[in-house]
Amino acid sequence: MFSLLYVEFSRAFLTLFRYPANFISHLFINIFMFYGLFLGASFMSGRNSFGDTLDTLVVGYTAWVMVNRTFARTPQSIEAEAATGVLESIFLSRYNTSFVYMIRGFVEAIIDMAMIIILINAIIWLTNSNIAWTGFIAFPVLTILFASIGCSLMAGGFALQWKRISAILPSIQFVLMFLMFAPFETWYEQGNLLVMLLPMVPSVVMMRELMVYDMVFNVDLAIMAMANGVIYLTAGLIIFHKMVMRARNNGLVGGY
Repeated sequence: MFSLLYVEFSRAFLTLFRYPANFISHLFINIFMFYGLFLGASFMSGRNSFGDTLDTLVVGYTAWVMVNRTFARTPQSIEAEAATGVLESIFLSRYNTSFVYMIRGFVEAIIDMAMIIILINAIIWLTNSNIAWTGFIAFPVLTILFASIGCSLMAGGFALQWKRISAILPSIQFVLMFLMFAPFETWYEQGNLLVMLLPMVPSVVMMRELMVYDMVFNVDLAIMAMANGVIYLTAGLIIFHKMVMRARNNGLVGGY
């Protein structure tokens, strides 16, 4: 396991340093996209201060960027590796294929944290947001990564079968945006308990409570967030493994 972690960290860092323009361009695009929306909203409303509304949007937007990158990574990686002929070598590895892509998802998500930290601090500086920072933020971030990697593995399983699924990934961004921005905490307080079964929702609600409303660490919400993350990660591993077996049995690994 440690050798696999070392290899994946080395691969991720080498890719990052060899193609720094990708990192920088994604960072600036995400910063200026939100700042453009902020300036547009300020112009239309005639206000420069939005209070908790702005802070909620900042948290939701940052979570959406993080989840969007994590979700798309596995299917995009499989499609690119199938096109270049690298996919077969991963299937020949002594490591379980599902485990390889899960570890790869975590490693690259950890590296993405550098961009997310820069992103949120830049947005706070540009918009004068009053987000509260606390060490407890690490918990919902971890659980949201569990669930998003699980969903990424599910999408990756379908990418193994048909390879060319990148055309539908942009449409899924809007579903993820809904999950990150919708006021689920209000619906939950009104008795709609099922909303907490949606992927990543308890984690996002917990992030908003800690960062926007400066509330104390909610143990019940933390249990729901952890359960949600573990369930979706486990489901993702199971579905991906079954798709791997189907691809092997039907000889789909080398196709493109």
